[in-house]
Amino acid sequence: GLSTRAGQGCGSSMADLVCGSECSEPSWAFVGTQIQLSFALWVFFLCGGMFLVFIGTTKDMNPARTRFQLLKGKMQHSLPYNVMHGSLGAIQCSLFLIRTYSKSMTLIEFIFEAVVVMLCLVDMIVLWIRAFLSGLRSGLGFMLSRASIDCLMFVSVLSLVLIEIDGAKSWITFTFLGAIRLRRVWTDVLDIQKVNLQVLDWQIADMVVTVAVVVFVSAMSVMTLENLGDPEILREYNEGTWNTISSMYFIIATISTVGYGDLTPATGLGRICAIVALLGGISTLLLAWRNVLRVVTLNSSGGGTYSPPLRCKFVIVAGNPSPQSAKDLITELFHPDHADDADDLQAVFLLPRSNDGAVAASIQDFLEQRANLHLATKVFLLQGNVLDLADLTRSAVLQASAFFLLPDVSCLDPAREDTENIIRMMAVLRLVPTMRMILVLLKAENGKLSEAGIRVGDNVTVLAADQLKLELVGKTCQVPGFSTLICNLCKTIQHADEEIGTSPLWQQEYDRGMGNELYEVELNATYASRQALFSEVVVDVLEHTEGSVYLIGLIEIRPDGTKRVLVNPGPRYPVKKPDTGTKTNGIFVAADREAVVQCDAGGVFLGRRERPYGSSQKENDSVVDTGVIRARQVAASSDDIDRLIAVDLSDEEQARARELVKLARDHKKAVKPERPPLKLLARGGHIVVACVSGESKEAPLFGLGLEHFMRPLRQSTDDERHSPVVVVALEPPRDWHSTVGLEQTYFLKGNPLSSFDLQRANVGDAASVFVCRVVSQKVAEAWMADAAVICCTRLIEAQVENVGFTNIIPELTFEANFAFVPMPQLADAWAKSSSPLQDAEAANPRMSTKTKQFWDTDKPFTRGSLQESFRSSAKLMGSKSAANLGEEQFIQDIPAEARKSFLRTLTSEYFRQPRYAGGQLFVGTVITALAANTFYNPSLSELVFTMISAPVTMVGVPKEWVGKSYFEFFDHLLWEEELLAIGIFRQGDLLSLVDMDPMQQKASRRMSYVYTTPPAKATSMKLLDRVIVFGVDPSVVREKQKTEGTTVHAKRLGRTGSMNALRSLRSLRSVNSSR
Repeated sequence: GLSTRAGQGCGSSMADLVCGSECSEPSWAFVGTQIQLSFALWVFFLCGGMFLVFIGTTKDMNPARTRFQLLKGKMQHSLPYNVMHGSLGAIQCSLFLIRTYSKSMTLIEFIFEAVVVMLCLVDMIVLWIRAFLSGLRSGLGFMLSRASIDCLMFVSVLSLVLIEIDGAKSWITFTFLGAIRLRRVWTDVLDIQKVNLQVLDWQIADMVVTVAVVVFVSAMSVMTLENLGDPEILREYNEGTWNTISSMYFIIATISTVGYGDLTPATGLGRICAIVALLGGISTLLLAWRNVLRVVTLNSSGGGTYSPPLRCKFVIVAGNPSPQSAKDLITELFHPDHADDADDLQAVFLLPRSNDGAVAASIQDFLEQRANLHLATKVFLLQGNVLDLADLTRSAVLQASAFFLLPDVSCLDPAREDTENIIRMMAVLRLVPTMRMILVLLKAENGKLSEAGIRVGDNVTVLAADQLKLELVGKTCQVPGFSTLICNLCKTIQHADEEIGTSPLWQQEYDRGMGNELYEVELNATYASRQALFSEVVVDVLEHTEGSVYLIGLIEIRPDGTKRVLVNPGPRYPVKKPDTGTKTNGIFVAADREAVVQCDAGGVFLGRRERPYGSSQKENDSVVDTGVIRARQVAASSDDIDRLIAVDLSDEEQARARELVKLARDHKKAVKPERPPLKLLARGGHIVVACVSGESKEAPLFGLGLEHFMRPLRQSTDDERHSPVVVVALEPPRDWHSTVGLEQTYFLKGNPLSSFDLQRANVGDAASVFVCRVVSQKVAEAWMADAAVICCTRLIEAQVENVGFTNIIPELTFEANFAFVPMPQLADAWAKSSSPLQDAEAANPRMSTKTKQFWDTDKPFTRGSLQESFRSSAKLMGSKSAANLGEEQFIQDIPAEARKSFLRTLTSEYFRQPRYAGGQLFVGTVITALAANTFYNPSLSELVFTMISAPVTMVGVPKEWVGKSYFEFFDHLLWEEELLAIGIFRQGDLLSLVDMDPMQQKASRRMSYVYTTPPAKATSMKLLDRVIVFGVDPSVVREKQKTEGTTVHAKRLGRTGSMNALRSLRSLRSVNSSR
């Protein structure tokens, strides 16, 4: 009979809990009870999982899902945890193997196996919760795989003390299935150790482990079933030679081409049937496998369907993004600073199938990294065509919150790339006209195509990568460090507070400023009710936040929805009242949105104070650049054009004819650009644009977009202060005609990679040199896309005697290449480092494997290690090259803490490099960061371009202000000079942790860096500081002219911040008429 009991009596000994050496033979009665109890436990977990799914549809379970995803990732990527589970599983399988011979079960064995299955059950519960929180499909898949095995193992071990058959217990369990867990642990360990399975030895080892697990589990299963015999239900059907089970066994063995030979048909008809079954079965099996593989391939390549959860918003990313752009977008969208907005956000990538899944595989690898495991549940990968309605339906486009279209920044044909993305945008807007579109173009000239055939409204944001790059760099040539300031405000960066105190002073200050971002926050109605001026609101916010938050501008939203962005509208610009129908938002620079504190109703207004109005009040004088680009006059006069056109033409036709004649002459000048005069080159102080391209036959294809570079350089109305611009390239850009009307713009035919041609351009005496890549080429590896720019930069630095006075700005497409263009001072120091890998690991113990590969001299990085790159660059540095350093032990003499901080600087991200901090490096990935943050702040893109086009200059610190607080100098500039300070361009030492005295500064490695919106009251002004300031917004000046009828003169904003004499009214009127 069958009897089951819950345990032993109190008087029973512990040894009686198990059968010991008196175990009964395995029987179906015992095993059947084990299976029934296991199924009951499995059903219990299934019902619990269904309840979790139901709760997930009614409540927000994203935080819980993320926590369990992180817990799963920690367990999966913990080496000690996996080694422990693997060791226990191996011992458990060994004990089962021993029991098959001893037919016994000791108490120690039972306790050990009970502990192992309890640990497995805890592990299973964590994965069970995570699976069902991810959805019903994920939960059912888990229950049919991992949960089935764990339930069977857990119940079979506990049944050794709970179940008795005919008064006896048995030794049989299903713990041999633990070998399956061994295979899973083996895979996790290989993943943790970053083992390359493409290596033959590891591939063989992986195959041996897999085969061993399959053989062991199969052998133990067959042995168990054969020893148990047939159950009662099958015994009577298996008595004859040919029965249902044996016939099915014969057909499967025949179709699978195994053919054991123990059964063979004896009749003719049976043999004919066997032949038909063999041929038909094999063909059917092959077709079935083909269909299965096709479905598996389709799903693994992004052919699935995205089902958005309830109460969850998501964005779709399409186009043809590069792996780096996709990673940057994910990082920006789900940055911790956006935690409140991105808590219920998901991202769906609809990638084209033409890239063979390389981008999808790269994103998947990125999500599987330990630091990014929390993003795995928020990012979904699909592949398809945006023009295909079925693919758009699979991505749930009708429910999307926004649609991103990103280009391939390394494509060979930018025009084609932009055209394809514009067509994709039109297809989406035709289906969903109100969709929020964020389109990134490579060339600004292609932006006009986006308006053709479809109306672009406020829901469409178009960003041009070349326009942002060229305008930023052009502005940086006038205001050093400006590009770094703007890029850091566009990019979300989380500062590591634990490094404060161990980094050099320049790094500490730069990091504090780097953590600030732009935020658009509605101004409190208190300001308008108190008739507050802009400057009073600025000071009030500074006072309420202890000098940590800055108000730099206003965004006025009119009743019709149009926006007016004003950066520094002037200290006496009044905040508009809400009853006028205009809503006013403030543009704040702060560490996070919560840091913005304004004056509440009934609070103390700290911005208003008594000020000496009168002589300091500039009613008619505004220290502002008018922002008007003066075009030079055409060589031929209007009378000359009139002689060329027919006299019998109508007025309208004559106007068209004049325009055609002007275009023809501009084209003629564009074909033969003007060469720079030798006197101009010899004088120096010019700006060189080195256009690095491919072979000569490809050079005419590129368009430079120089008008964007020239726009910030020609904003001033003072022609005498316009810096000449010399473009060095193999051939003139095809869009050179756009620069015909710009003063002092020259073209010099030559190869920027030739030392001779660089000497012809006199780069040694240039004020700034911008090295840009204008023609993309097919490269074997992504990092090689910047090889020509790196070589050109090193060649220029070798020709510049004092790199501290020449602003050399290389453009990098692949951000990791920053290591190949270090500051020359770092190259000198690095040339003497004898053990870079050990020093770098000591400075940064958490360094990634890829970074170690950069530093390891035994593992060259493609064409040479990073150390060799630094050594070779140091040899190009002239007087301070490695060859001339002799026995100088520069690195060894650095204090230990300074040495670690120096090495940490070299191994950190590009945006923490000295070169980038000083505005001497531009990385193209900033456009992706701007696109991502535009999703959270729709006005951000317009604000950034307004800041770039705004009048900006640098103001030196007079001696009487040295030692005073930044807040005092900020207040002085705002009220007395009508200038809004945004940051400090400060000098610092690369290595020191403490300030040096003047005698030590001569021997130190000095560099400049941007200190963005420093703490106003805690920062003291230094003698060599230069403050970056915004002048009054030109639109406010023009508006004041119209309303008051006063003469507003523009003062030129020089590099040193000194103000020129006021201009005459006639000059201003001529500027306005030329505009």
